[in-house]
Amino acid sequence: MNRNSWALALALLAAMAAGCIQDQKVLKLQRDGSGTLVEEVYMSPQVTGMMEQMAAGMAEGLKQGGVPVDAAKAKTALDPLEMFKSDIEKRTAELGSDVKLVSQLSKTNAQGWKGYVVTYRFNDITKLNLKLTDQKKDDNAEPGKAKGEPLRVTFRKTPRPMVSFQQAPAPQAAEAPAKPEEAGAAAKADNAMPAAMMSAMLQGMRMSFIVEVDGKIVNTTSHYRQGNNRIVLLDLPMDKVLGNAAGAKLLEGGKDDPRALDKMRELKIEGLAIEDLSKGLVIEWQ
Repeated sequence: MNRNSWALALALLAAMAAGCIQDQKVLKLQRDGSGTLVEEVYMSPQVTGMMEQMAAGMAEGLKQGGVPVDAAKAKTALDPLEMFKSDIEKRTAELGSDVKLVSQLSKTNAQGWKGYVVTYRFNDITKLNLKLTDQKKDDNAEPGKAKGEPLRVTFRKTPRPMVSFQQAPAPQAAEAPAKPEEAGAAAKADNAMPAAMMSAMLQGMRMSFIVEVDGKIVNTTSHYRQGNNRIVLLDLPMDKVLGNAAGAKLLEGGKDDPRALDKMRELKIEGLAIEDLSKGLVIEWQ
Protein backbone atom coordinates (compact mmCIF):
# COMPACT_ATOMS: atom_id res chain seq x y z
CA MET A 1 0.00 0.00 0.00
CA ASN A 2 1.40 3.43 -0.97
CA ARG A 3 0.61 6.93 0.28
CA ASN A 4 -2.08 7.47 -2.39
CA SER A 5 -3.83 4.28 -1.26
CA TRP A 6 -3.69 5.53 2.32
CA ALA A 7 -5.37 8.82 1.36
CA LEU A 8 -8.07 6.98 -0.62
CA ALA A 9 -8.73 4.63 2.28
CA LEU A 10 -9.19 7.57 4.67
CA ALA A 11 -11.63 9.16 2.23
CA LEU A 12 -13.65 5.93 2.12
CA LEU A 13 -13.66 5.77 5.91
CA ALA A 14 -15.00 9.30 6.07
CA ALA A 15 -17.80 8.45 3.63
CA MET A 16 -18.73 5.39 5.70
CA ALA A 17 -18.68 7.36 8.95
CA ALA A 18 -21.05 9.99 7.55
CA GLY A 19 -23.89 7.46 7.71
CA CYS A 20 -23.64 6.68 11.45
CA ILE A 21 -23.91 9.98 13.23
CA GLN A 22 -25.76 12.36 15.46
CA ASP A 23 -26.37 15.61 13.62
CA GLN A 24 -28.01 18.56 15.38
CA LYS A 25 -28.52 21.99 13.83
CA VAL A 26 -29.59 24.93 16.01
CA LEU A 27 -30.56 28.15 14.27
CA LYS A 28 -30.17 30.96 16.85
CA LEU A 29 -32.04 34.05 15.74
CA GLN A 30 -31.64 37.62 17.04
CA ARG A 31 -34.25 40.39 17.02
CA ASP A 32 -32.66 42.15 14.05
CA GLY A 33 -32.72 39.06 11.81
CA SER A 34 -29.07 38.16 12.31
CA GLY A 35 -27.85 35.10 14.15
CA THR A 36 -25.82 31.90 14.09
CA LEU A 37 -26.26 28.37 12.85
CA VAL A 38 -24.58 25.87 15.18
CA GLU A 39 -24.05 22.35 13.85
CA GLU A 40 -22.94 19.49 16.10
CA VAL A 41 -21.91 16.23 14.46
CA TYR A 42 -20.83 13.09 16.33
CA MET A 43 -19.83 9.58 15.25
CA SER A 44 -20.71 6.49 17.26
CA PRO A 45 -17.95 4.64 19.18
CA GLN A 46 -18.60 1.56 17.02
CA VAL A 47 -17.74 3.53 13.89
CA THR A 48 -14.73 5.37 15.31
CA GLY A 49 -13.41 2.13 16.81
CA MET A 50 -13.72 0.32 13.50
CA MET A 51 -12.01 3.19 11.70
CA GLU A 52 -9.11 3.15 14.16
CA GLN A 53 -8.66 -0.60 13.69
CA MET A 54 -8.70 -0.26 9.90
CA ALA A 55 -6.26 2.66 10.00
CA ALA A 56 -3.91 0.71 12.28
CA GLY A 57 -3.98 -2.21 9.82
CA MET A 58 -3.23 0.08 6.89
CA ALA A 59 -0.39 1.74 8.79
CA GLU A 60 1.14 -1.66 9.55
CA GLY A 61 0.89 -2.56 5.88
CA LEU A 62 2.73 0.62 4.93
CA LYS A 63 5.48 -0.08 7.45
CA GLN A 64 5.96 -3.59 6.12
CA GLY A 65 6.21 -2.11 2.65
CA GLY A 66 9.00 0.19 3.77
CA VAL A 67 6.87 3.35 3.81
CA PRO A 68 7.34 5.45 6.97
CA VAL A 69 4.15 6.40 8.85
CA ASP A 70 3.85 9.35 11.22
CA ALA A 71 1.69 7.92 14.02
CA ALA A 72 0.72 11.38 15.33
CA LYS A 73 -0.41 12.57 11.91
CA ALA A 74 -2.29 9.32 11.30
CA LYS A 75 -4.18 9.78 14.58
CA THR A 76 -5.00 13.40 13.75
CA ALA A 77 -6.32 12.34 10.34
CA LEU A 78 -8.95 10.21 12.08
CA ASP A 79 -10.31 13.14 14.09
CA PRO A 80 -13.86 13.81 12.76
CA LEU A 81 -13.15 17.52 12.34
CA GLU A 82 -10.11 16.78 10.18
CA MET A 83 -11.97 14.16 8.18
CA PHE A 84 -14.80 16.51 7.26
CA LYS A 85 -12.96 19.84 6.87
CA SER A 86 -13.56 19.96 3.12
CA ASP A 87 -17.28 19.27 3.67
CA ILE A 88 -17.45 22.12 6.18
CA GLU A 89 -15.91 24.51 3.65
CA LYS A 90 -18.43 23.42 1.01
CA ARG A 91 -21.22 23.78 3.54
CA THR A 92 -20.18 27.39 4.21
CA ALA A 93 -20.45 28.23 0.51
CA GLU A 94 -23.81 26.44 0.15
CA LEU A 95 -25.34 28.38 3.06
CA GLY A 96 -24.94 31.64 1.14
CA SER A 97 -22.61 34.57 0.47
CA ASP A 98 -23.78 36.32 3.66
CA VAL A 99 -22.50 33.45 5.82
CA LYS A 100 -19.16 33.35 7.63
CA LEU A 101 -17.57 30.34 9.32
CA VAL A 102 -16.61 31.67 12.77
CA SER A 103 -15.52 28.58 14.71
CA GLN A 104 -14.92 24.84 14.42
CA LEU A 105 -13.96 22.72 17.40
CA SER A 106 -13.43 19.03 18.07
CA LYS A 107 -15.70 17.75 20.82
CA THR A 108 -16.81 14.56 22.57
CA ASN A 109 -20.44 14.53 23.69
CA ALA A 110 -21.90 13.22 26.96
CA GLN A 111 -22.36 9.75 25.44
CA GLY A 112 -18.68 9.53 24.51
CA TRP A 113 -19.23 10.03 20.76
CA LYS A 114 -16.39 11.92 19.03
CA GLY A 115 -17.26 14.78 16.74
CA TYR A 116 -17.15 18.50 16.20
CA VAL A 117 -19.10 21.74 16.62
CA VAL A 118 -19.19 24.30 13.82
CA THR A 119 -20.66 27.80 14.10
CA TYR A 120 -21.69 29.92 11.13
CA ARG A 121 -22.72 33.57 11.46
CA PHE A 122 -25.18 35.44 9.23
CA ASN A 123 -26.48 39.03 9.11
CA ASP A 124 -29.81 38.40 7.39
CA ILE A 125 -31.89 35.26 7.96
CA THR A 126 -33.70 35.80 4.65
CA LYS A 127 -30.42 35.32 2.75
CA LEU A 128 -29.61 32.01 4.45
CA ASN A 129 -29.87 28.95 2.22
CA LEU A 130 -31.56 26.51 4.62
CA LYS A 131 -32.75 22.94 4.11
CA LEU A 132 -34.21 20.54 6.67
CA THR A 133 -31.84 17.76 5.62
CA ASP A 134 -28.59 17.82 3.67
CA GLN A 135 -28.91 16.29 0.24
CA LYS A 136 -26.46 15.10 -2.39
CA LYS A 137 -25.20 17.80 -4.66
CA ASP A 138 -26.91 18.04 -8.05
CA ASP A 139 -24.34 17.74 -10.85
CA ASN A 140 -26.44 20.07 -12.99
CA ALA A 141 -26.93 22.70 -10.29
CA GLU A 142 -25.11 26.02 -10.13
CA PRO A 143 -21.73 25.91 -8.34
CA GLY A 144 -22.06 26.31 -4.58
CA LYS A 145 -25.71 25.26 -4.51
CA ALA A 146 -27.00 22.00 -3.09
CA LYS A 147 -29.74 19.85 -4.58
CA GLY A 148 -33.31 20.60 -3.54
CA GLU A 149 -35.34 23.73 -2.87
CA PRO A 150 -34.28 25.76 0.19
CA LEU A 151 -36.76 27.02 2.76
CA ARG A 152 -38.37 30.35 1.92
CA VAL A 153 -37.78 32.62 4.92
CA THR A 154 -39.37 35.99 5.69
CA PHE A 155 -38.58 38.23 8.65
CA ARG A 156 -40.18 41.25 10.36
CA LYS A 157 -38.52 43.38 13.05
CA THR A 158 -41.47 45.39 14.40
CA PRO A 159 -43.77 45.70 16.29
CA ARG A 160 -42.42 42.34 17.50
CA PRO A 161 -39.85 40.19 15.71
CA MET A 162 -41.43 37.48 13.58
CA VAL A 163 -39.96 34.86 11.28
CA SER A 164 -41.75 32.47 8.95
CA PHE A 165 -40.54 29.37 7.13
CA GLN A 166 -42.20 27.93 4.03
CA GLN A 167 -41.31 25.12 1.68
CA ALA A 168 -42.87 24.30 -1.65
CA PRO A 169 -44.95 21.08 -1.46
CA ALA A 170 -43.06 18.03 -2.67
CA PRO A 171 -44.13 16.91 -6.15
CA GLN A 172 -46.42 13.91 -6.36
CA ALA A 173 -44.37 11.15 -7.95
CA ALA A 174 -46.29 8.58 -9.96
CA GLU A 175 -45.75 5.09 -8.60
CA ALA A 176 -46.04 2.11 -10.92
CA PRO A 177 -48.21 -0.70 -9.51
CA ALA A 178 -46.14 -3.61 -8.23
CA LYS A 179 -46.49 -7.00 -9.87
CA PRO A 180 -47.99 -9.70 -7.62
CA GLU A 181 -44.68 -11.52 -7.24
CA GLU A 182 -42.89 -8.24 -6.48
CA ALA A 183 -45.48 -7.30 -3.91
CA GLY A 184 -45.01 -10.63 -2.17
CA ALA A 185 -41.25 -10.21 -2.11
CA ALA A 186 -41.61 -6.69 -0.70
CA ALA A 187 -43.86 -7.94 2.08
CA LYS A 188 -41.26 -10.52 3.06
CA ALA A 189 -38.54 -7.86 3.01
CA ASP A 190 -40.61 -5.66 5.33
CA ASN A 191 -40.60 -8.37 7.97
CA ALA A 192 -36.99 -9.40 7.48
CA MET A 193 -34.39 -9.29 10.25
CA PRO A 194 -32.02 -6.64 8.73
CA ALA A 195 -34.26 -3.71 9.77
CA ALA A 196 -34.12 -4.77 13.41
CA MET A 197 -30.38 -5.42 13.16
CA MET A 198 -29.79 -2.01 11.61
CA SER A 199 -31.89 -0.40 14.35
CA ALA A 200 -29.64 -1.96 17.01
CA MET A 201 -26.47 -0.94 15.16
CA LEU A 202 -27.59 2.66 14.81
CA GLN A 203 -28.82 3.06 18.38
CA GLY A 204 -28.55 6.74 19.27
CA MET A 205 -28.19 8.01 15.71
CA ARG A 206 -30.29 11.15 15.33
CA MET A 207 -30.84 14.14 13.05
CA SER A 208 -32.47 17.31 14.34
CA PHE A 209 -33.08 20.92 13.34
CA ILE A 210 -34.08 23.44 16.02
CA VAL A 211 -34.90 27.17 15.87
CA GLU A 212 -34.06 29.22 18.97
CA VAL A 213 -35.06 32.89 19.38
CA ASP A 214 -33.58 35.44 21.78
CA GLY A 215 -36.73 35.98 23.80
CA LYS A 216 -40.06 34.44 24.69
CA ILE A 217 -42.28 33.00 21.97
CA VAL A 218 -45.74 34.58 22.13
CA ASN A 219 -47.24 33.12 18.97
CA THR A 220 -46.34 30.17 16.74
CA THR A 221 -47.97 27.70 14.40
CA SER A 222 -45.40 25.03 15.32
CA HIS A 223 -46.56 21.65 16.59
CA TYR A 224 -43.28 20.98 18.40
CA ARG A 225 -42.17 23.46 21.07
CA GLN A 226 -39.26 23.21 23.51
CA GLY A 227 -39.64 25.57 26.45
CA ASN A 228 -40.29 29.29 25.89
CA ASN A 229 -37.86 30.01 23.08
CA ARG A 230 -37.36 26.90 20.94
CA ILE A 231 -39.29 25.05 18.26
CA VAL A 232 -38.36 21.83 16.47
CA LEU A 233 -38.49 21.67 12.68
CA LEU A 234 -37.10 18.14 12.50
CA ASP A 235 -36.18 15.40 14.97
CA LEU A 236 -35.39 12.08 13.31
CA PRO A 237 -34.43 9.20 15.66
CA MET A 238 -32.91 6.89 13.08
CA ASP A 239 -32.93 3.73 15.20
CA LYS A 240 -36.68 4.03 15.83
CA VAL A 241 -37.38 4.81 12.19
CA LEU A 242 -35.33 1.80 11.07
CA GLY A 243 -37.19 -0.35 13.61
CA ASN A 244 -40.34 0.40 11.62
CA ALA A 245 -40.54 -1.59 8.36
CA ALA A 246 -42.15 1.23 6.39
CA GLY A 247 -39.76 3.77 7.90
CA ALA A 248 -36.75 1.65 6.97
CA LYS A 249 -37.94 1.52 3.34
CA LEU A 250 -38.36 5.28 3.26
CA LEU A 251 -34.85 5.84 4.64
CA GLU A 252 -33.38 3.45 2.10
CA GLY A 253 -35.04 5.13 -0.89
CA GLY A 254 -35.53 8.59 0.59
CA LYS A 255 -32.84 10.33 -1.45
CA ASP A 256 -34.80 9.60 -4.62
CA ASP A 257 -38.26 10.26 -3.16
CA PRO A 258 -39.20 13.96 -2.81
CA ARG A 259 -42.06 13.00 -0.49
CA ALA A 260 -40.01 10.78 1.84
CA LEU A 261 -40.34 13.14 4.83
CA ASP A 262 -44.09 13.60 4.24
CA LYS A 263 -44.60 9.84 4.13
CA MET A 264 -42.46 9.36 7.23
CA ARG A 265 -44.52 11.93 9.15
CA GLU A 266 -47.66 9.91 8.44
CA LEU A 267 -46.16 6.84 10.17
CA LYS A 268 -46.42 8.59 13.59
CA ILE A 269 -43.30 6.90 14.96
CA GLU A 270 -42.57 7.59 18.62
CA GLY A 271 -40.13 10.48 19.06
CA LEU A 272 -40.36 11.52 15.41
CA ALA A 273 -41.03 15.20 14.70
CA ILE A 274 -41.29 16.56 11.16
CA GLU A 275 -42.93 19.95 10.75
CA ASP A 276 -45.04 20.28 7.59
CA LEU A 277 -43.43 23.42 6.20
CA SER A 278 -45.49 23.33 3.03
CA LYS A 279 -48.23 24.90 5.16
CA GLY A 280 -45.84 27.52 6.50
CA LEU A 281 -44.61 28.04 10.04
CA VAL A 282 -44.63 31.30 12.00
CA ILE A 283 -42.72 32.28 15.14
CA GLU A 284 -43.35 35.60 16.89
CA TRP A 285 -41.53 36.56 20.07
CA GLN A 286 -40.83 39.40 22.47
